[in-house]
Amino acid sequence: MLTLSDGTPIQMQEEAYDTLLGWLEDAFDDNDQEVLVEIHGYKSKSTGSVSNITLNIVFDYRQLLVEALAHVEGYSVSSPDTAIADKSTWKKAKQEIISSLQKSINGNNERNYTSRASEAVLPDLHSVRVGYTSGNLQLQGVVEHYELVEEGEENTRKSRAKTLAKEEIYEGTFRDSDAVGAFKTLSLERDRFDKLVVAGQELSSEGFYSDVQDNAIRVFSGDRGFSERVVLAEAGSQVVLELAETFGKYEIVAEHSHAGTTRKVSAIRSELGNTGDSIAMAEISASKNLRSDTLVATLSNGTLVVQEIEATSKNSHRVGPSPSSETFVEVKRESKKMKDGEKLIFIRPVSEQVKVNLKWDNQQDLDLNCFVELNSGRRVILQPLGRQFGALETSPFVLHSGDDRLGSSDDGEFIFAEMSNLQHIKRIVFYATIYSGASNWSQTDAVVTIYVPGHGEIVVPLNEQNSENRQNKCALCTVGIDGRQLSVERHVTFHKSNLFEHTDGRTVDEMDVQYDFGMNWHYASKD
Repeated sequence: MLTLSDGTPIQMQEEAYDTLLGWLEDAFDDNDQEVLVEIHGYKSKSTGSVSNITLNIVFDYRQLLVEALAHVEGYSVSSPDTAIADKSTWKKAKQEIISSLQKSINGNNERNYTSRASEAVLPDLHSVRVGYTSGNLQLQGVVEHYELVEEGEENTRKSRAKTLAKEEIYEGTFRDSDAVGAFKTLSLERDRFDKLVVAGQELSSEGFYSDVQDNAIRVFSGDRGFSERVVLAEAGSQVVLELAETFGKYEIVAEHSHAGTTRKVSAIRSELGNTGDSIAMAEISASKNLRSDTLVATLSNGTLVVQEIEATSKNSHRVGPSPSSETFVEVKRESKKMKDGEKLIFIRPVSEQVKVNLKWDNQQDLDLNCFVELNSGRRVILQPLGRQFGALETSPFVLHSGDDRLGSSDDGEFIFAEMSNLQHIKRIVFYATIYSGASNWSQTDAVVTIYVPGHGEIVVPLNEQNSENRQNKCALCTVGIDGRQLSVERHVTFHKSNLFEHTDGRTVDEMDVQYDFGMNWHYASKD
C-alpha cells in the first residue's frame, strides 16, 4: 500500500503513481526551468465548470512575491472605484497586501506556498504533493494555458468591500483569480479529470484511486496544519503568531427588523429579553462619522466580523455600508429610536482564550505563576502562593486556575487570558516554582504547553533541564502582544529565591532583576 511518512494512504494505484512520478522527474532533469503538465477535463468542485489547464510546476515562489509586491506598490488608490469600496478601505486593503507580501519575502522561505496539510513526494519538485486529509495527489504551479470546455454555475458568493478591493489590486499578479498567470493547486482524483499529459505522454485518471476502504488506517501525527506542535527547545528561540483581524469573536443573540412607529432601542431590548451583557448594533444605510471608540460589525453570508474603530472628536472615522454585506454600528445611547424598516442586532463576545498549562508527575508540588504588565503600566504577579489568581474580565485580564498541590490533577495548572482582552496586555512572563517534592528541575518531568486559538501548540519542555539545588524558580517564557502579533520567547533560566535589596530600595530576587518585574518581594508559605 502506498503511504506518506505518517501512514496516510495515497489514493493512487502503485503503477500509475510510479509512472507519473518517473515522468515528472525525467521532465525536470531535461529542463529544470520548466515542467509543463496538461490536465484535461478538470472539473471545478465549486462551480462545476470543466477546463483544460496547462500548469508549470517549476517556479521561483519568492520571485513571484517580489513581482507581486512591485505591482501592488505601483497600484494607485488616489481615485479608487467607490462602487467597490470607500477610499479608506482601498488604502487599508493595499497596505495589508504590502505588509503580507513583505513578511513572506523577508522570511526568505521559497517554499512557504506549500500547505502544511500536505507532504512533498519528490525530493526536487516540492510542488508535487499529497494531501494528508484526502490522500490525493496535488500539483502546484503557475497556469500557462487555460481553456474553458464547459461553463458551470455562476459563483454568487458575496465578498466584503475590502476583499473586493484586494482582488482588484491583485489583478495581474500570480494571485489574480484569472486563470492564466495564476498560482493554483489542483487536486487530482478519479472522475474529476480525464487525463494528464507530461512531455507528450498520457496517463488517464483511472489509476487515481486506492483499494484501501478503511479510513481509520490513516495515522495523524499532529505535525501539520493547525495541529502542528512548535517545540521551543533552544534558549532564546522564538515564534511569532499572527492574530485574527479582531482580538475576539462575537455571536448574534437576537435580531430585530423594526416595523411601525418609532421605538427606543431599550424598549426593544426589554421586549426581546436581552437584559444581559449583549451589545446593541444598528444597521446603517448611509455613511456615518464616528467620534469615539465604537464597535462596527459586518454580516455577510452568516459570517459576523466585529472590529473596534478608534476615533475621537478631533480624529473622526467615517464608516459606510458595504455593497456585499450588512454594516452595523454600536448603539451608544439606547434612547435612540428605531424607525420603520431599520434593523437591529444584539451581540455578545464568544470566549476564546490563550491557555498556558504546566503538567508534571505527582507527589511534587510545583506552581505555575506569571508576571503581567499591562499597557496601562500596572504590574501584577499571579501565583498560588498567597492565592493571587487574578481575573479574566477585569484587570489584570489574566486568570490562574488554582493550586494543584501534588500534581494529582490530570490537567495540571492553567493560566488563561481572553483573546478579546489581549489589547490591554503588553507582556506576560510565565515562570514555575518548586514548592516541595524535588530538589532540582531534572527530577520534575515538567512540560509547559501554550495554546493560541487558530494556531498549533507551543511546547516548552523542562524535563531534561539541569539546575542547581535550591534554584527553585524557572523563568519559562515571555508572551508579548504588539498590535496583531503575539510572540513567544523561550527562557528556561533557573533562579534562587534569595531576597536582597535592590539599588532602588526594593526587596527583590534575581529573577525579578533579570526580567525587569519591578516588584517588591517577601518570604511566605502556603501553610
